[in-house]
Amino acid sequence: AAKEGAYKDVRITVTDTEGKTFTSSGIDLLVDKAAPVITLTLPEEPRLIKGSLELSGSVSDVSALQSITYTVGDAAPQPLSAKFSQNISLEKHPDGIVIVGVHATDALGRKNSVYRTFYKNSEGPQVSLIFPREGDKVNGSILVAFKPDNYSLLEKIEYKPEGSDRPWEPMEISPL
Repeated sequence: AAKEGAYKDVRITVTDTEGKTFTSSGIDLLVDKAAPVITLTLPEEPRLIKGSLELSGSVSDVSALQSITYTVGDAAPQPLSAKFSQNISLEKHPDGIVIVGVHATDALGRKNSVYRTFYKNSEGPQVSLIFPREGDKVNGSILVAFKPDNYSLLEKIEYKPEGSDRPWEPMEISPL
């Protein structure tokens, strides 16, 4: 068959050298040349997460699906259904890179996996001050540089001028 799919009542007709014809009884065929298709609603680019993530998507195949699972890092595979939306706790996983995979095997043994990368950070941003260096005397407008010490996106940076009655002031953020 040229195309994948189900073919009903397929018969073969054979003619021998004496001109006699034989037609087989009909059988149903399923042509499946490809591995299961996994579709995730998560973006492909890495993103930050805290204590959990919402894993959602679907798995499809021309033939029946034998197994659908997900993994988080090196943890044991957990079962999923063909259409899934599941909140996965990451409390037991340390901060840093977390790779989540969805794995599917069809009835013919063909396999497919799709992965997404996340940066888990449950502590919030931590930075080291590069300059001005501790003890430097500053006056007027100054350039301040921080080095991130963990996986974190900085949404805003504020400083507080001397004096307890002064409000926090925003600082402009730009990469070096």
